[in-house]
Amino acid sequence: MPRRSLSKELKEAISLLPQKEKDKLLFRLIPKDEVLTEQLTFRLLEDAATTDERRSEVARAITDEYDDLRNNRFSPGYLKIAMRSLSGQITRHVRVTRDKYGEVELQLQLLNDALEEFQDELADFPERRTFKLYTYIIRRAGKINTLLDKIHDDYRLDFEDELRRLHDFIRDLPDLQKMADRYNYS
Repeated sequence: MPRRSLSKELKEAISLLPQKEKDKLLFRLIPKDEVLTEQLTFRLLEDAATTDERRSEVARAITDEYDDLRNNRFSPGYLKIAMRSLSGQITRHVRVTRDKYGEVELQLQLLNDALEEFQDELADFPERRTFKLYTYIIRRAGKINTLLDKIHDDYRLDFEDELRRLHDFIRDLPDLQKMADRYNYS
C-alpha cells in the first residue's frame, strides 16, 4: 500500500489533540505496522542491547536454510529462492535495528556460505541453469561493495578476509566469473 503524506492542516490538528486522544490513536495504528512494532520493541524495551543476538539469529537462519537445502533436493533455482528469502530477513533485521555493520556481515555470510556449501554442485550445472542465480549473486556482491563504501574505514578492514573469500569463490566458478566480468564486478 502506498504511503500517504499528511496535509499540513491535518498535522496541526493532530498536534492540538489532547495527549490521551493521541495515545489512543497511536495504540490503534502501531500494531498495523509489524516492522514499526518491532522497531519500537527493539528501541524502547530492549534498549538496543540485543543487536548482536538478533544478528546471530539471522546468521543461524542462513546456516539452517543451507543445511536444509543440502539435505533436500538442490538446484540453482532453489538456492536462489532460499537466498532471496534470507536476504529479506537481513533487510528486516536492518530496518528494525539499523545495524549497518551487521548488514554487511550477514550479506557476506549469505554469499560466502552459499558458494562454499554448493560450489561443487554449481560447477556441474550448465550456464543456462545457473544464469539467474549468478546474476543475483553478482548483484548482491555489488550491493556489498556499495555498503562497504558507506561505512567507516576501520570497519571495512574487518571484512577484508570475507571479501577476499568471496572473490576467490567467484574466480573458482568459471560461469560466475564470466557473469562478474559482464557486470564489471571485480
